[in-house]
Amino acid sequence: MSGQLTGCFTINDNGYRSTAILTYDDGTKYVCKYSLPELMDYDTVARLAAADLPHVVKIKRFISGSMTTEFVEGEDLSKATIPEGKMFDVIIQICDGLSELHDLGIIHRDIKPANIILGLDGAVKIIDLENIRYTNGGKIVDPNYPGPQEYAALEMQLLLEVDHRADIYSLGATIDEIIKHDYDKYPIRDIIRKCMEVQPDDRYSSVKEVKEEIIKVAQIFNNDRSAKL
Repeated sequence: MSGQLTGCFTINDNGYRSTAILTYDDGTKYVCKYSLPELMDYDTVARLAAADLPHVVKIKRFISGSMTTEFVEGEDLSKATIPEGKMFDVIIQICDGLSELHDLGIIHRDIKPANIILGLDGAVKIIDLENIRYTNGGKIVDPNYPGPQEYAALEMQLLLEVDHRADIYSLGATIDEIIKHDYDKYPIRDIIRKCMEVQPDDRYSSVKEVKEEIIKVAQIFNNDRSAKL
């Protein structure tokens, strides 16, 4: 980050977290997330800041109480219109982003449509990284989870031990939302159900497994679409 700050526009403020768009004199934009210091785990943030993941926004700077990331032009998936022929590509990219985090031993803990951006170039990026935690493949307990319950696994809501399978639950809920529960058009109900099993042991063991199942259905879906054209 360089240059002179020329604009700061707050787009969200709920009292303990806020989001602002920063604009610099060279036209570059960044997203700055402000939070109560105890709600961010800065060791985890530092781990992610050192990485360059294709499907996760890049952390540019972080200090106590704030995190600045790249700005991605596009719409979040709670607002974006996804063409039928692109739906599975978007879902697969979401899986890739979560896998990238999990491969670093990091869980997101707040996966939902509003926290995933579909860029103007068709690329998907996971955003809103304030809740990330390093688990190193194990489980953690964190009393500071502020996320929405409609996308959260039961163990998250009850503040029990969680691992990467909590993200898998949220992935299933997110996929269900973006396909608008249209299982006739997108025959992935069974995949979504397995992602969203109440017991973590009954879910997929990794996001890579979810992606493999999605790819199988996508191939059949694309073949059927081609035959109808």
